[in-house]
Amino acid sequence: MTRTWLWMLWAVVPVAMIGFHLGYGRSLRDADDAHAAVRAAVSFEQAERWEEAADADERALTLMKRAGVSEVGLDRGSGRDAERQSRAERQSRIEIALSRAQMNAGDLVAGQERLERMLDASSGSARLDPAVEELLRTEVGRAGYYAAWAMRLEGASQDEWLVESGKARAQYRFLAESAERSGGNSGDSGEQGESHREDLEAVIRFERMTLDELSAMGLPKACKNCKNVGKKKRNQKQSQGPGKKDGPKDAREKINAAGLGDRDGKGW
Repeated sequence: MTRTWLWMLWAVVPVAMIGFHLGYGRSLRDADDAHAAVRAAVSFEQAERWEEAADADERALTLMKRAGVSEVGLDRGSGRDAERQSRAERQSRIEIALSRAQMNAGDLVAGQERLERMLDASSGSARLDPAVEELLRTEVGRAGYYAAWAMRLEGASQDEWLVESGKARAQYRFLAESAERSGGNSGDSGEQGESHREDLEAVIRFERMTLDELSAMGLPKACKNCKNVGKKKRNQKQSQGPGKKDGPKDAREKINAAGLGDRDGKGW
């Protein structure tokens, strides 16, 4: 009798292993593969191999969603232990990294569009961690700044490129004044606020520059692969149809609601 039970138990083992492999085991494998994809993406970024970095980040996102587990152990430079990051936060950081890689690879409009969708979503029920939101807004500002720069050099009208520089100005203004409210000039908040103020000043200087001055400088290094941005923007606007807003929801609404409007009354 004992031998019969042992044989029955032994027969069940392969079935259990197959079930584990197709179920939770597959999730663990996908999680490990996602972790490896992120490590590869970081290496590609450091080597400025942006297309490969974007592919690796996209693979990591796909695997992470498929894994469906709470801890994939991915750290995207948050400065905290990976186990303390929520799955949504890690996923957001990877998506931001993917957008940045796309922009550096030359597909600025696609990367910018992804960032703006994320920012729109963050104003609803899917709230972001404050550090992730700051990173996201910084990247949205950077994308708008580079888009405006490229469009001016491509001969876009002032009405066209001002939309893009306005996005950058709004985000940097929001970040600078938010940092001032949260920490004044002390510690990390002070440093972050100063950095965002410098970014804001850079956008304002850009808007005041003549086309000759801009042409003499050429495209920024981070935007050296940006091509046909104005044309892609016009195509994007046409595909959105009438009644669609340009870009993400305006950060000015939050600033005004918080009593952070322009102090000198000159608006944005």
